[in-house]
Amino acid sequence: MGLLNWLGFGLMPSAVPPLSIGAWDAPTNNQAAIVIADIFGETVSHDLLPVTRPEALTIPAVAAAHSTLISAFGNLELVAKKNGADLGKQPTWLTQTGKNVQPWYLRNSRTIADFMFLGFSLWKRVNGADGFPLTAHHIPYGKWTWDDRGAILIDEQPVQDTDVILFESMVPGLLNTGTRTLRQALEFEHTIAERARVSVPLTKLVNKGDTEPDDTEKLDLLTGYKKARESRDGSTVAYVPNGFDLVTEGEPAGQWLLDARNAVAADIAKHTGIPASRLGSTSAIDSLTYTTELGAFTDLMTQTAHFYLDPIEARLSLGDVTPNGQTVEFDTTPLDKALQPAPNQPQPDAQRDGKDGVKYAK
Repeated sequence: MGLLNWLGFGLMPSAVPPLSIGAWDAPTNNQAAIVIADIFGETVSHDLLPVTRPEALTIPAVAAAHSTLISAFGNLELVAKKNGADLGKQPTWLTQTGKNVQPWYLRNSRTIADFMFLGFSLWKRVNGADGFPLTAHHIPYGKWTWDDRGAILIDEQPVQDTDVILFESMVPGLLNTGTRTLRQALEFEHTIAERARVSVPLTKLVNKGDTEPDDTEKLDLLTGYKKARESRDGSTVAYVPNGFDLVTEGEPAGQWLLDARNAVAADIAKHTGIPASRLGSTSAIDSLTYTTELGAFTDLMTQTAHFYLDPIEARLSLGDVTPNGQTVEFDTTPLDKALQPAPNQPQPDAQRDGKDGVKYAK
């Protein structure tokens, strides 16, 4: 395996995800990030260096995106169908991942998470005599990759194509396309932490006199003032010694940090295909009514679902996994129930218009 492929800069960008990205349930390739920084640090801008998955998950908006996808789609079961109807006897691999390996919920959830971060995912399969799977489980990224010829390696050992199921999403992967956004977000989080650690004083006692107090007198003066403010009886009244002025600064300006976080959340939403409001990003229309929240929920359950669920269904319905004439689909009953409006409530995609204030989309 070539160095550039190992670093994620292979000659087949559509087929080689960055190996420097470690999975949460597998050892991270710690050396890759170091090598990348050493080799490209002088020629590649810092905000373009790859970000690892553990690093990305320290960003609140990324953590929100991950939890949103898993909570919305991770519990959906796979069902085999023929002519649109469920098979009487379901294939074992839909729920069986192997003895003491992982429950199907984790397998499906980690596949969706791989799509969000990488755009790729891999399952290991055990086949029966007919060549179709008996069990299938998720392989954590960081344990598999491609070699220079495009062959899949697990733990650096080549595997047969018939022993794995490779998934590719139309979502390129946040760690592949959102490097600059993630780097900026990490810098914002560092700045916020510094602001929290090093506070700005809200009140100043300014010496206007001719004499300068010594260090002990200064400490006594500041300690006495602070204790007086903490007292219930003295919190609204202050005594200012002769020769001093009391200057109140008010709350330190931090709106730009909030705006920065809001912008990061909006950018991550665009990269991942998740409604921005689900990640904590606000907008001007948020103050209208319930329409914004319901509309975002509808977008998540419909548009976003297609990004992440359709590639899995399509891959599992191919002839090397499922016999001809059969398909594999997610049971979306929980989503359908969630999208049903409450009684006497407008549809989620209702728009403000007309004399009655509401225009229902047809």
